[in-house]
Amino acid sequence: MIVMPFGKVTLILIATALIAVTASDTSSQQIHKIEGETLDKDSKVIASVLVRIYRGATKINEVRTDGMGSYSISFDRGSPITTVRYDHSDWNPATINDVSGSRDHRINKVLHRIGSELPLGEADALFSTLSNLYYIDEANNIPRQEIQRKYRSAIEEVRVPKGAWFPLSAKVNSTVELYGAEPRAAREWRVMAPDSMKMMQETQQKLHKAMKMMQEKKMKMSPELEKKLMRTLDDLSKELDVLLKATF
Repeated sequence: MIVMPFGKVTLILIATALIAVTASDTSSQQIHKIEGETLDKDSKVIASVLVRIYRGATKINEVRTDGMGSYSISFDRGSPITTVRYDHSDWNPATINDVSGSRDHRINKVLHRIGSELPLGEADALFSTLSNLYYIDEANNIPRQEIQRKYRSAIEEVRVPKGAWFPLSAKVNSTVELYGAEPRAAREWRVMAPDSMKMMQETQQKLHKAMKMMQEKKMKMSPELEKKLMRTLDDLSKELDVLLKATF
């Protein structure tokens, strides 16, 4: 049996192999981060916001923003970060969805104070966020009462411009089912809507009656009567427009 000498060449080959393996391991365990700031609509910083990141319902990491509203949160390279979650007791919850799990990111997230009036798009996003967070927390075995209690104030204080509740009604209903809470303004709208609908129907009937009368008597009416009917039609049209805006 011949034993080969354990020389420099052999050592170099072993060292090269070890370096390659180490480099491969380092690459597979590469760390990425999401950093940024939490701000209000006037670009003022918001401190002490809890920022959490998830893959599916699994929490990967969490941090709080510092006194300057800044945060930096790390994660292992891999599948997408499905939810970046922002929570603060004075601000509506917010999320960013589907962030690449193989890149660094900078996200400067704007939050809306609880009770502030939200544009239709922001209100729609809030109700979607609330549904998403409910299912994440439920999957993490957080008791339902605790989930509901956490966001009750944010839900009850939602305010939107007149006319926005109707397009939001489906998402509001879903939120009520999940959280057992409803925006106070939406509840008031539900109470007023049937009365507004009744008034709208009565106004439409008056409008149709006036138009029919005008058509039937067109050849017989005096200029004064015609002007009076036209004013009536104009007034009824304006009244109908007001009711439509108030209801929907």
